[in-house]
This record gives sequence, structure tokens and C-alpha cells, in this order.
Amino acid sequence: MPILSDLFLKKVMLPRLEHIKKMEDELADRPEQIQPLEDAPVRFNHPERAVQRVLAGKMDLKGMVTPRLAPLFLSSMLGVLKANKSIEENPAHPRTEITRTEIEELQALATSLNCLVGFAKLDQLYIFKGKSISFDNSIVLAMEMEADAIATAPSYAANYEVQRIYRDLGEAGNIIADWLRKRGFACHAVPPRNGLTLHPPMAVKAGLGYFGLHGLCISEEFGPRIRVSAVHTNITNLPFYEGHDHDWIADYCEKCKLCIEACPGDAFYDPPIPRDNGIVTHVDQEKGFPFFAENHGCAVCISSGPFSKVDYHKLKEAVAEDLSPNSSHL
Repeated sequence: MPILSDLFLKKVMLPRLEHIKKMEDELADRPEQIQPLEDAPVRFNHPERAVQRVLAGKMDLKGMVTPRLAPLFLSSMLGVLKANKSIEENPAHPRTEITRTEIEELQALATSLNCLVGFAKLDQLYIFKGKSISFDNSIVLAMEMEADAIATAPSYAANYEVQRIYRDLGEAGNIIADWLRKRGFACHAVPPRNGLTLHPPMAVKAGLGYFGLHGLCISEEFGPRIRVSAVHTNITNLPFYEGHDHDWIADYCEKCKLCIEACPGDAFYDPPIPRDNGIVTHVDQEKGFPFFAENHGCAVCISSGPFSKVDYHKLKEAVAEDLSPNSSHL
């Protein structure tokens, strides 16, 4: 098994990660692309870092590559390659406005793919350094990670669920991109793996939830047990979210802090650090990565918090009543 795993990393994962990076670089070189700001955030590439760490002998596999996990890794990477390549399939003279009926059909399609869906204007601030996006009107997607599996984090079962969602959400984005192109629109699907932008802020801006102190988007439906992706499009009349329905979460999290206290890598900033460019940094990726990489992708911050265990509306009532997050009635 170790020999086969080593071969998989060297012959399958690394070449595809390198291919993805090459495609991203070629895309970023196009003058029509939306480029990142000068002080853009830098993407922390977990898969690439983990593979390099294993091949350098700094980490053993510990179940990182198994007969069940390997196909998920491969499928999600192939989904990224498809998303990048399919930009060439955009119509030469695309439509720019969508009808109300088509919006309803799009929302129904997303629901049938087990996705939450919202709409937001892409903030250039969210584009990673050295990356680019084709359009700044965004269809934001989120998919639930199954509760029982995530509750066991850090574990093989939790990691398997994360990788399954990376695959399925990536596929959902590509299906929606194909649907849009068939109706005459141009788009750029960006899967959750190897994302080109910060996805949690996009989910918040699209009305799918609000930031927890771990920096993830906490949704009404599933708490932080979601992964996020987006399909960026030339459609100019998407129904962008403009509300503040979930802002109360910030008050709750400030009193709770269970996710910060539970972090095995002690990687969270308390309080989070606001940057000059407007980005708020919640986690020290370098500090947290060793535990993350060696323990099935961790996810303890997701499993430990009350939003993964208690109904959203019950927690909202606790804030309204100014109750402690640790109150016995919760």
C-alpha cells in the first residue's frame, strides 16, 4: 500500500496539480480577466503542500491515500480541469440578461444538485494573488457535509466526507455552467478545490450565512458544515442579496469561542486580525497545517461548535435573550 500510495501521489496527483496551476497561470495572463488587487490574499494550497510534505518524508500518509479516497481526490481535480478548460466553450456573443423564469429554473437546478444558492457581486478584494476571474457576477453555491461524519473529526470518516463534497460540489458547478452556456450565457465555474477566490466571504455576501470566528461561513441550514464554490457569469441582472439576516451570528460567536478553544493546532487568532486591505484573517495557516495534514484534514472547528449541534433559530433566540452560549437550555 505505501508503494502504491507513493506512486499515486507522484504519477497522478502532482501532475494534475501542476496542470491546474499552469491553466490558472495562462488564464491570469489574459488581459480581459479580472485581476487581483496588489495586496491580494495568497492562496494556501493544502493538497499541494500535503503531497510535497509526504514526498519529502516529513509526513506519513496515515490514510491520506486509500482505495476509497484516491478516486475522490482524482475526480475533484478532474472537475477543476474541466471548469478551467470549459471557459473556451463560452458563446462568442453571449446574452447578458436572464429572465425571472430562468432564475427560478436555475435555483431549482441548484436545489436538485443538493446546493444552497445565492447571488453576489464579486469583490475584487477576494481574488487570490496571481489568480484571475472571468466575470464578477457570481452564483454562489454551498453543499452540506453530512453531520454524523463531521462529528467524528478529526477522522478518516470526516475526511472522506469533505473529499466527497469537494467532488460533488465541483460537479454541481460544472453542471450549472453547462446549463448557463446552453442558454447563451458566458461563465467561469470555480470549484471548491483549488479555488481562485476566498469562498467564505462570497457565501456571506450572497446571503448564505455569516462568518464564525473560525472564518468559515455559518449557514442557517447546516451551520458551518458546508463547502462553498461559485459560478461567475456575465449575467448583469442577477438578484444580488442585500440583507443582513445572519449578522447576529457575530455576537453569538464573540461570546462562545468554542471553535477557537477546541483547535488542536492552536491556529486561530483571538481576536481575528483586520488587514489594511479589508480582509480579516482568522487562522494562521502555517501554524495549523501540520496537525491539519497529519490528522485527516482536522475539521475540529466545525464539529466542536454549537452551530453543528443546535438549531440555528434556537441559538438566535439565545442571542436575543442575551443568554450565554453555554446555557443549560441549549
